[in-house]
Amino acid sequence: MLFISAAVMWVLNWAGLIGETLTVDVLGGQMTPGSALLWKLALPAVVILVAVMVYLTHPARAVRRQKLAPFDPAQDASFQREVEQLTTVAGLKTPPRIMLRPGKRLDGQAFGLPNAYDMTFQLLDAVTATYTIAAPVVTPVTVTNGLFVAALDFGAAAFNGEARWLEISVKCAGDPGFTTLTPRQAIAPAPYALALAGLRTLQNASSPNVIGGYAGNVISDTVVGGTIGGGGSENSINLVTGSFATIGGGDENTANGDRSTIGGGGFNWAAGEKSTIGGGLGNSASAYSFVGGGSQNRADGSGSTIGGGWFNDADGGLSTIGGGTYNDAVGIHSTVPGGSDAVAAHYGELAYASGRFWGRSGNAQTSVYVLRAEVLSNVTSGELFLDELAERLTITTTRTLAFDILIVARGTTGESSAWRYEGVIENNGGVTAFIGTPTKTTLGEDDIVWDVDLIADDTNDALVIKGFTNQSNDNVRFVATVRTVEVAW
Repeated sequence: MLFISAAVMWVLNWAGLIGETLTVDVLGGQMTPGSALLWKLALPAVVILVAVMVYLTHPARAVRRQKLAPFDPAQDASFQREVEQLTTVAGLKTPPRIMLRPGKRLDGQAFGLPNAYDMTFQLLDAVTATYTIAAPVVTPVTVTNGLFVAALDFGAAAFNGEARWLEISVKCAGDPGFTTLTPRQAIAPAPYALALAGLRTLQNASSPNVIGGYAGNVISDTVVGGTIGGGGSENSINLVTGSFATIGGGDENTANGDRSTIGGGGFNWAAGEKSTIGGGLGNSASAYSFVGGGSQNRADGSGSTIGGGWFNDADGGLSTIGGGTYNDAVGIHSTVPGGSDAVAAHYGELAYASGRFWGRSGNAQTSVYVLRAEVLSNVTSGELFLDELAERLTITTTRTLAFDILIVARGTTGESSAWRYEGVIENNGGVTAFIGTPTKTTLGEDDIVWDVDLIADDTNDALVIKGFTNQSNDNVRFVATVRTVEVAW
């Protein structure tokens, strides 16, 4: 105040209102006027200056020009409690599309005047750009002890994983317009989790869907927990239509079954529940089935597996193809380890080929079959089946098999026997018969009553094995392995 008074008197002296020299000792804090007129004129000026300064620094004036600025809630422990209370009062239960925006006075002082304000919240895509992401939200805000909570909903489309900034404008009661606070505030990971560019989250009532890659990739509206990691392109989108299904990338892939998975590649179709395709091109998998990769492989049997290769078909339930090309696993539990053009048509058949003659697949191959039967003590014989129930080793027309058969038997009392058959069987025009007489060898036997027989069953077009016990005192189990070399037209 001493400096201001001295300055005023110097101006008066310079203007000629004071005829005498004004001497001011600033460092000593003393003033010595040159005449009585000096104090008569200076004193009113000093009083006016003091009044102006009191008005400008009055608390009420400070509140009128108060601005709000965002702050870090982690730095204020009491803020969390106040936010919880305000959230409860506002009826906010879930945060998916609601943002809680804390605010605090710049000087940290409590508000002394009525605390109702109008605020405008605008969402933008950069700290300085003018492009608006969503329409501004204007809402009255109640400030308590310098804190406020505002419930904002810019719509789900406003947040697509890219960075966002919030611009806040404040209007106190009686102000002619809004005052924009600067700088804009970046939307931090809480409440808005920033994601990689091109990655967006679609909220729902249970588990959100996540979509990455091409903007046209689609997860159906009825799906929950679906994921598309990336990939996709114009006219070749990735599509998830099963809940909790996943596509890692690639293009033109469809995960249709619930909990199905496609790692990548293109034009793959995980059609069944819990089916999996690792990658490749144009592969398909039914329920519980797996295709590792390759091209144009179809694991159509439930629980079937194709490791790779191309143009392989695992049609039988729980069938397996290791790889190769143009192989078919048709029978339940059938297997083709690899190679080319093999057909495992029977239950549990293991077939292998390294190619084929002109015509159908499987016309030049080798196979292994396992048959079994348990003959009880109160019966005399039993037929061995591939599944122990009804599946026979059938022979299609125009087909010839050279076979080597090992048969072993064991009873509940510990007795055992074994036999071997070698021979040839064929089907000509629907008539199934042996060529010559199969050779039988007894490899060893504890009970000479037990025996086996080999039959060319023309009625069922099958190679039939029977075991005989002649009503011995124990149950007897028979197991046969049939190894064949097969040729067909």
